[in-house]
Amino acid sequence: MMKIWNPVEAYRKASQHNKNEQIRHEAKVKICIGDYTDSKGVTYTALMIDGIPIQRITADNIVESELLLDSVRKEYFNKRAIAG
Repeated sequence: MMKIWNPVEAYRKASQHNKNEQIRHEAKVKICIGDYTDSKGVTYTALMIDGIPIQRITADNIVESELLLDSVRKEYFNKRAIAG
């Protein structure tokens, strides 16, 4: 059986794919691991959300921080995908 190409359906799928890619990019930019400098001038590495340090990363919590980073990004993606 031959499937007929539907341009409206193709456009909808491409639009959804582009939207998902944009949300993934936003999540990677807004939710990341980066450096911050405290009020005393000391620089630390931390899990950052919108430039705000959420959790300081040390040698003891690297794995937990990576898991938290992944779960927060997934939650962000899921909430944005449902809302938009």
